[in-house]
Amino acid sequence: MSDKRLIEVAFPLKQASIDSVHEKNVRHGHISTLHIWPARRPLAAARAALIATLLPDPGDAEQRAAILKRLGGTLVKTTKAKKQANGQTEDVAVEETLGGILHWGRESGPDLETFREEIRKAYGGRAPKVLDPFAGGGAIPLEAMRLGCEVTAMDINPVAWFVLKCTLEYPQKLAGQTRRLPDFAIRDREFMAAYLKARGLTPATIRRHLNELGQAAEVEKDEKNGDLFGHDPIDPKLLDADLAWHVRAWGRWVLVEARKSLARYYPTYAEYCTLKPYAKVPLAVDAGEQLKPVPVDDAGEPQIGLLNLAYDPDYLENPKNPRCTFGLVITSRRPSIPPVRGAVFRAGSTGQAPARIGSWFPELGRHIRSDQDCCGYFMERCWF
Repeated sequence: MSDKRLIEVAFPLKQASIDSVHEKNVRHGHISTLHIWPARRPLAAARAALIATLLPDPGDAEQRAAILKRLGGTLVKTTKAKKQANGQTEDVAVEETLGGILHWGRESGPDLETFREEIRKAYGGRAPKVLDPFAGGGAIPLEAMRLGCEVTAMDINPVAWFVLKCTLEYPQKLAGQTRRLPDFAIRDREFMAAYLKARGLTPATIRRHLNELGQAAEVEKDEKNGDLFGHDPIDPKLLDADLAWHVRAWGRWVLVEARKSLARYYPTYAEYCTLKPYAKVPLAVDAGEQLKPVPVDDAGEPQIGLLNLAYDPDYLENPKNPRCTFGLVITSRRPSIPPVRGAVFRAGSTGQAPARIGSWFPELGRHIRSDQDCCGYFMERCWF
């Protein structure tokens, strides 16, 4: 065995690069969704660098190749359909990794335990200590913990410090624990519907429990009598949720409070149009008055219905009939470019929005490519 570290001799660079690029598109369950951090490192690259740094080089080419294959897998060529700028789809040849523990979803495979054992063996049967004094978004300390190391992470930035607490400390302390959901979440019918559905309840049971919770928010019920329909009252244990649901609840609370405080600074505008097919219907007013501000309630929620009170419900049921419709606000990040507002999108994913906005606003189509900063324009993430 050589005195050198494995990373000094060999490293699965291409595999780590390919899997890091793939990881950029992962949204559900990735730590990058916790909070934006400007210099976040891909978990795949951090995992590969740590293993190659902690393990010594075996000094044998065949053993080294076996370690690299177990770490990064093998490269295979495949064909994927890729959408071009003109909207057409074209088959392109790409490389992917097969096997290894770098690809998102394979990080907890059986080979990971092998690497944990090899790392401990390299350090005399104990877990090595890893210090990251500039931990930032927490990719390196998280992967070091995954490998069984004793980790110390720090950062002078208070945002990074809090991200590290939420990424490294709280999940370990609160894993497997449940606590009652906060009252504001229990009163939130939409939130509780999603929560009860995730608990595996039937739609009928969910509706019944939502009605029970709504009644309990207004009057105090006698638990001995049950509800009006002879069902047993909701089991209090059903309201005990794990850390993930508490994070969702408080994240939703932050959004509600932020909307309440900031809605007046970010007005929503509506225009007169049909829904299917989408078509703007010019009003008999000046061009500058084609867009109407949407009133908001005390919670900052847009009340588009107030602009359509004059229409009969039967009229509004037909999507071909024009009415006031609201959407997102496109604002400029450059003082020299005026804000552009429009009623744009009612439902769907942000991935569909750029193409639609490009077709509805041809003058902006060349500027908007995603829901990120682009050519001076910024598309709000809020779908009203």
